[in-house]
Amino acid sequence: MIKQLRKKLIYGPLSPIASLAFTIISNLEYRYFSRKWKKQNWEKPGQDEIDFICKNVTVIFKSFERQKLAKRLYRNLQYYYPGIQVIIADDSSHPLELQGESLEVLQLPFNS
Repeated sequence: MIKQLRKKLIYGPLSPIASLAFTIISNLEYRYFSRKWKKQNWEKPGQDEIDFICKNVTVIFKSFERQKLAKRLYRNLQYYYPGIQVIIADDSSHPLELQGESLEVLQLPFNS
């Protein structure tokens, strides 16, 4: 039932409205947390922490029809942890167009 409703929203006549609502909500969330962290005086990590994280962590995430958000996440990861290894599994209808030295994009079959 929920899958059918989701497909109707994504591919049906309401898809432009659903896409716009998703974009607005995700931008509001991003701004809210950015301001919250700035109020708490959260700062960029120190070089020792950056080196440790980059050496020991690989960030892996899946993207489906969210190219802008995937690009934003990758840019933010590279801003705070330059050189961190990132793997993106993307099963969008249009391939994710993103390149980087420490980036690997796995193009999966659509909606898999």
